[in-house]
Amino acid sequence: MNSAISIKNITKTLGSREILNGISFDVELQDIFGYLGPNGAGKTTTIRILLGLFQADSGKLEILGKDINLSETRKKIGFIIYKNLLLDPLCINKICAGIIYLKLVMHLPKRMNLK
Repeated sequence: MNSAISIKNITKTLGSREILNGISFDVELQDIFGYLGPNGAGKTTTIRILLGLFQADSGKLEILGKDINLSETRKKIGFIIYKNLLLDPLCINKICAGIIYLKLVMHLPKRMNLK
């Protein structure tokens, strides 16, 4: 059985700063996974690489046993940023703006059922 997410020896440098230095982990199917660490530890960079927003300098990333760089794999990835949307009176606008952004960047279908 393939892992849901498999990251092996990922490195990433931005400018002269080494952000990720050989990180590795697996997330198994049906696991609940928390990715924690101090500010500047590389959490956001790792997520950006998984989403295809950044390219890793080296290493191997797979989702459900498929290379993250394949377009068929990227089509199956989605994410939502959550930060107290219920307390913000403009939350609906933010969600809609996020969907529009994802449609533009990730080429999502023109019609989405949001029920």
